[in-house]
Amino acid sequence: MGWAMFVRGAGDGPLAGWVAQQVITGIGMLLAIVFLVARWGRRNGWDILCAVLIVVELVAGVLIVVKESNHGLGTLHAIPAVLILCLTMTATMRSAKG
Repeated sequence: MGWAMFVRGAGDGPLAGWVAQQVITGIGMLLAIVFLVARWGRRNGWDILCAVLIVVELVAGVLIVVKESNHGLGTLHAIPAVLILCLTMTATMRSAKG
């Protein structure tokens, strides 16, 4: 994803694309957490799945930092991020419909 942003002109090098990706993912994670807290009394299976994915992503992120490498952990970190964003957007659209 970082390379795709770089190719599309997110910055002067792959690092700028990676930073942009991390910022976007961080914003998505914060929105997902806010969404889960807002729905605390009305949880369903999708909310629990989203919470589990957040934990998986945080653990993978910590392991990447501790091991100073993302070989093999990058996918484990990226897949939950995409799924969390999809779940949050779907739930937001469902809530907007009423």
